[in-house]
Amino acid sequence: MRTGESEWSLRAILVRWAPVLLPGFVLAAMLTLNPTLRHLATWDRIGRNWCDVALLAIGLTPIIITGGIDLSVGSVVGLAAVAAGFFWRDLGLPLSAALVGGMLTGLAAGMANGTLVLAGINPWW
Repeated sequence: MRTGESEWSLRAILVRWAPVLLPGFVLAAMLTLNPTLRHLATWDRIGRNWCDVALLAIGLTPIIITGGIDLSVGSVVGLAAVAAGFFWRDLGLPLSAALVGGMLTGLAAGMANGTLVLAGINPWW
């Protein structure tokens, strides 16, 4: 707020409430321009499609904020998914066992990456 500016001036209100008002205006514009977004099934589909991205973002945000940018996470996730598919389709394991195998593959790759970082090899080089 500027010196001498009223606490209830339009500028002060907009600056204070912008983080709340802006997403609301964007959502209202989206709902107006695209009637498909008015259906709950659409939002359910959007949430299901972005769930894995959100989980990765939640885990990587503290790492990126602290400066430990490590782009190998996407590669490890891809490797784990391919390994789970390999165990399920090619080896004929039950789906639950294939998923556990994929998670163990991701764990092994993450441990190998962590060991290399501890050895002094920077993950971004």
